[in-house]
Amino acid sequence: MTDTPPPPYFAVVFTSTRTGFDDGYAATAARMLELARGMEGFLGADSVRDGLGVTVSYWEERGGHPRLARPSRTRQGTPNGTREMV
Repeated sequence: MTDTPPPPYFAVVFTSTRTGFDDGYAATAARMLELARGMEGFLGADSVRDGLGVTVSYWEERGGHPRLARPSRTRQGTPNGTREMV
């Protein structure tokens, strides 16, 4: 578990289900976490997968970092995820 500071802080939750197709999923997920770690206000993240995957990222401000809404590198991963990994 992430060692977060005392509240208040905010959580962003991402859920996913995986198919048998896995080409690049782990590398994309690792890169997204690496990018989040470089954003101001990022406090950490926890992930679990047992059929359904859940990732919770923790942020100092509501909604996370403003760039979280439209990071260009996340968009690069989206078409692949939508087309092949889902």
